[in-house]
Amino acid sequence: METVIGIKFNDFVLIATDMTAAHSIMVMKDDEDKTYNITNNVVMGVTGEAGDVPRFAEYITQNVKLYRMRNGYDLSIPAIATFTRKTVAEHLRSQSPYQVNFMLGGYNPTEKKITFILH
Repeated sequence: METVIGIKFNDFVLIATDMTAAHSIMVMKDDEDKTYNITNNVVMGVTGEAGDVPRFAEYITQNVKLYRMRNGYDLSIPAIATFTRKTVAEHLRSQSPYQVNFMLGGYNPTEKKITFILH
């Protein structure tokens, strides 16, 4: 069983994941990092199929960086959440769907957000 926990406080958000990579009843690794820094103030905890988790997180991270390079500013927390949801939804209809569950949390001085998506 894989776990992602997110808690929203007054001044910050906390995202925590377990570090187990399992297949069926076998534990393959016990030091797998499932948290990914999307930007300096946005983090995503991802669980799911072993190959999909790093591929999905890297895809989201690199596309957010590309947006910043092209436009000169970062996406907002809700915009990153929308992009991530859209990416999962588009791939669900393809021949190579991402089989991931993720929680996205971010902080800036004006808003604190936690977004939870379960697919």
